[in-house]
Amino acid sequence: MRRAKTIVFAFLLLFVISGVERLINSDKSTEAVVYPLPQSISNLPPTPTPAATPSGSIDALPTPDSPLTISPQITPTPMSTAITTTITAISTPEPLPIAVPEPNLDQQPPSILTEPLVLANYYPWFDDNTWASGITSDLPTEPYNSDDPKVIARHLAQASQAGINGFISAWLIPGDRTDRNFAQLLTISQGTNFQSAPSFQTNSLPNQTQESIAQTLAHIVNSYGQHPNYLHHQGKPVIFFTNMPRVPVLPNQTPQQAWQAIREKVDPQRSQIWIAEGLDTSYLAVFDGLYVIKIAHRDYPDDYLKLPRWGSQVRNYAASLNTPKLWVATIMPGWDDLHTADGPNDLRIPSAPSARNRENGQYYVKTFTAALESTPDWLLISSFNEWVEGTQIEPSVTYENQYLQLTAEFASKFREASPR
Repeated sequence: MRRAKTIVFAFLLLFVISGVERLINSDKSTEAVVYPLPQSISNLPPTPTPAATPSGSIDALPTPDSPLTISPQITPTPMSTAITTTITAISTPEPLPIAVPEPNLDQQPPSILTEPLVLANYYPWFDDNTWASGITSDLPTEPYNSDDPKVIARHLAQASQAGINGFISAWLIPGDRTDRNFAQLLTISQGTNFQSAPSFQTNSLPNQTQESIAQTLAHIVNSYGQHPNYLHHQGKPVIFFTNMPRVPVLPNQTPQQAWQAIREKVDPQRSQIWIAEGLDTSYLAVFDGLYVIKIAHRDYPDDYLKLPRWGSQVRNYAASLNTPKLWVATIMPGWDDLHTADGPNDLRIPSAPSARNRENGQYYVKTFTAALESTPDWLLISSFNEWVEGTQIEPSVTYENQYLQLTAEFASKFREASPR
């Protein structure tokens, strides 16, 4: 028996070494996610503004058709006093071991003091059609409509109790579903410490110009930037961006130069925090931070092992600029877009469909461990509820609350390990 185990172990060791060598020799460009394409981007309804959350139970929250108006004076209070939805305890496997590496402080650029935030990508566009279509690899324990304020309140409570500080909510255009539900998210967050920001995806839509993108960004900041539950860093409103090369360019202009021109129109004084997606550190000449949205691909299923390298690249580039930049490390429970890749109205950059096994939580632990080794400023969970790509940590039929409970462990360990 011992000899058989030794042979098996030697075979596995050779397989792992071969896989790591392949990872080291190649980086895979990451692509951002947008799904689905809205039917029309013209004749849009007026953009709602956030309204004060009614006190009392979730049953008192406004319906999706209720008008939204902002309350100008709000004093945030702890989450536990504002939202009463709880996560039901369930029987789960034994906790998985989580190694917490020592922070690497040797490659730090100029100091960038920041709270060690745990954020999660959030997708506000699901309804009964989603759950009945067969495009997801799993289903939520409670199928829902993303427009329902009670659903948003439940998600907010679940995320907060799992140690998540805020959502990065997919956002397309003023007045559409993503905009209305972002307004609702801010409204329902009032009276809590939960702060959210948009994941700006307008540049992936057709028929955009640099001027229209600049106007749309100005709309976001003017409409929501002063809200107490909008995510701020050092007093500045934060915006996450995706699909950086997919931006309108003028003749002989690079995407980096196009974004530079857009920022000069929208934020010439650098009074906002712009976080770019991808591995190209040259975007840091325009943006204030970098993150990677997808850390597993069909041909590179263990891309997450490169997180420490990516973090070092951000810090080294920041040091070369003598300007602090944010590194936001992504963790992910798995991936499965076999049901939907390259479907109609899919705005994603084409890539081979794939599935990354969750390993009953072990893969999530591995990505977290690698993220911690990269000494990030913030953690980004991909995702809270991207069911179409199978990256959700929201309670599901298959896993129930397992991934929220793991997330709570990660959030605690991340804050303990943070040097800030």
